[in-house]
Amino acid sequence: MTSRSQVCTDDLLVLHFILQSLDGNGSPAHLLYQYMQGFIHTSDVVYEEITFNLETLEQVVNHGQHNE
Repeated sequence: MTSRSQVCTDDLLVLHFILQSLDGNGSPAHLLYQYMQGFIHTSDVVYEEITFNLETLEQVVNHGQHNE
């Protein structure tokens, strides 16, 4: 940071969409959340992890049909 740097302290929401079979710890989204807690009050930083599952062919087909 320079002598003229500023940090925006507005609330922050980190939304992380992740496959159910993966561990979110250590992911770039989770690291961003942890890092930003140093700049923004803890109660103003929210981390939401939304898991989804595409393990079966039926789930993949259903996902494809919803995106058309």
